[in-house]
Amino acid sequence: MRRSWALFVIASALAAACDGSDGTTDGGSDAALDVTLEAGADVVAEDAAEEPAIDAPVDATDAGVDAADADDAADVLVEAGSTWNTPTCNGSINFDEYGASNQTTSGAVTWYLTWDSTHLYFAVQMANLNDAAIVYVGFSGTGTTTAYQYDGTGGTLPFAADGVVYASAVTQHTRTANGDAGTWSAGNTSTVQYCTSGTTREAAVPWTALGATSLPSSFRFLGYVVGGTLAYAQIPTSNPNGIIGTNAVFAHDFFVSSTANGTGSFPFDTTE
Repeated sequence: MRRSWALFVIASALAAACDGSDGTTDGGSDAALDVTLEAGADVVAEDAAEEPAIDAPVDATDAGVDAADADDAADVLVEAGSTWNTPTCNGSINFDEYGASNQTTSGAVTWYLTWDSTHLYFAVQMANLNDAAIVYVGFSGTGTTTAYQYDGTGGTLPFAADGVVYASAVTQHTRTANGDAGTWSAGNTSTVQYCTSGTTREAAVPWTALGATSLPSSFRFLGYVVGGTLAYAQIPTSNPNGIIGTNAVFAHDFFVSSTANGTGSFPFDTTE
């Protein structure tokens, strides 16, 4: 504002100097012009002195943007590959407890799934706790493609399953496949750590309870919830739901191509 005023005064003085008709007038105009120019120079000098103060907040803002960019880059680095997680089984899911990319939805139901070197973990939110959550897992290629008949549901799986988890408010157990025979072991009720709160259930299942001797390097899985004989909240969502019966064709699964810590696959990224 002061710079504009100074320029206005200078312009006015110059105009007055040009209009003068004799030496007296010119001399007065020159004097006035000198004073005005000095005043304008003072304003410009003051503005120059103030500019660092104006630039400083801008520089600080730039620094904040740079810091944010660095933080975003760090987030991308973290998200570059799945990291082992060990959720606390208590029926409550804290932010990022399973991993930011380790969840998916099916209808109104949210599924979470992650793992570490000893366990597979999954959680289900917004499904009736009296209904059973069922998860099939395959990693060896020598399991069975015949699903166990749970609560009037069953059929053909899209991969050879080595183990299955059944988890409801009434009972929780695992079964392992008897290879090419297409049969399943008796349910083992001592293998699943199970926790609930509200409409959330969590399950921690040892890899050994699913037929593995250690953490598999890769695996396939699918799941659904069944209440009565009604299947819902299926994952992947392209699998059948409703009254599917015991001859359903589960055509799709999720493929985890690597379980490596920090560089592995995210559980719901690849659908087969």
